[in-house]
Amino acid sequence: MSQTILIVDDDEMTRRVLRLYCLRNGFEIFEAEDGQQALTLIENKCPNLVIMDVLMPVMDGFTTVRHIRSKLDCAALPVLFLTSRADIKAKNTGLEIGAQRFLNKPINLGELVKVIKELLTESWVIKEAE
Repeated sequence: MSQTILIVDDDEMTRRVLRLYCLRNGFEIFEAEDGQQALTLIENKCPNLVIMDVLMPVMDGFTTVRHIRSKLDCAALPVLFLTSRADIKAKNTGLEIGAQRFLNKPINLGELVKVIKELLTESWVIKEAE
């Protein structure tokens, strides 16, 4: 069975590009337009990795990750933020709340697959906020 990735982004074109590239690299893909849809899919589909935008309607990426980390059954789910928010404060926030990586758009798709494979092969321990 192939590993599953949940792509969470309100931009349809971004989801399409990520979906096609991930499918070509052997991953099964689920998609959500916002954090609320993502939480529902995580409960129902239990993906191996989440690629998430920060700025989205309904529920932003930071809030979504906080919800993921508060649930015992998916607290260790690897999260990769992929966003146009390039400021250091956003990056620090993303990592502090439990994302494993924070990458900025636009991204080299080859680099993205490299990071995805790293995240799917490593064992992640979620640190508690200090």
